Amino acid sequence: MSRARVAALVAATGAAVFVAMAVVAGAHAVPGPLDAAAHAVVLDAVGGPARLPLIQWVTWLGNHDTLVAGVVLVALLSLVARRPWRAVRVVAASGGGGLVSRGLKEVFARERPGVDLVEAAGWSFPSGHAVGAMIFYGLLASLVWCSTERRGVRAVAVIAGALVVGAVGASRVALGVHYPSDVVAGWAAGAAWLALSQLAVDAVQRRAGAPPPGAG
Repeated sequence: MSRARVAALVAATGAAVFVAMAVVAGAHAVPGPLDAAAHAVVLDAVGGPARLPLIQWVTWLGNHDTLVAGVVLVALLSLVARRPWRAVRVVAASGGGGLVSRGLKEVFARERPGVDLVEAAGWSFPSGHAVGAMIFYGLLASLVWCSTERRGVRAVAVIAGALVVGAVGASRVALGVHYPSDVVAGWAAGAAWLALSQLAVDAVQRRAGAPPPGAG
């Protein structure tokens, strides 16, 4: 399957999952029974004050400042390596993703859960940490995949990216600042935007006369 078809499939799947989670989230504050039950299960399994330091460290990987620093670092390294299109990909994906996340939060305006292990500002749906982590770490895995033919390296990149994205999302539920549907919606929105942003950069790169399949 071609790169463009894979990206289109990811975008369509992400959009469909997001819509499903929006239905689950319902109107603003009140979670459905499945959402509330899943939230309670995660809190009981991995949440609580005793595990707070570890969970906060995990959630730090998806913090706004952490991701901004990561984007700047990857972009600068790409420029030093004379891979300007790679820098464009990272900035377009993460920068645009931040705007998408904020816009969706304002549209749905869902209240956060009433668990106050930590303070969290802003609306709950979708999870901004989940959106940002999916975009940044997903893109890193994609860049590694496109940079090598070694199956072992590709597998490590994909598995590591998935583990980080999954852990960041779970940490938001464990801290009590998001419902599970917020996180799943964040993953879905992040994946859809990542795919669309890369298709857009591919198109611009082709118009500039540079072949895009190598991702940068």
